[in-house]
Amino acid sequence: MIPLAQLKAKQLKEYLLEVVTMVKHSVGRAVSIICDNCQLNQQVYKHLGGPGLIQVPNENDTLQMYLVYDYVHMFFKYR
Repeated sequence: MIPLAQLKAKQLKEYLLEVVTMVKHSVGRAVSIICDNCQLNQQVYKHLGGPGLIQVPNENDTLQMYLVYDYVHMFFKYR
C-alpha cells in the first residue's frame, strides 16, 4: 500500500512499471492497465503515451499493453 496523498505522476509511473516488471518475472503478462479518470491517473497515462496501445520498455525488450479508463466510473461521473 502506498499513500496517494502526496504522490506525483512521475513516481506513480515508476511504481506502475515496477509492478509490470514483477508480473513479467512471475511468468505473467500485463495486457492492460485500467484506471478511473482522476487527474493523477490522466497525468501518468500522458507520461506513458496513452491512453490506448503503448510500448513499455522493460529490461531487454518492449511490452505492448493498453491503457484504458474504467468507463463505468466515467459514466456515473458525467450522468
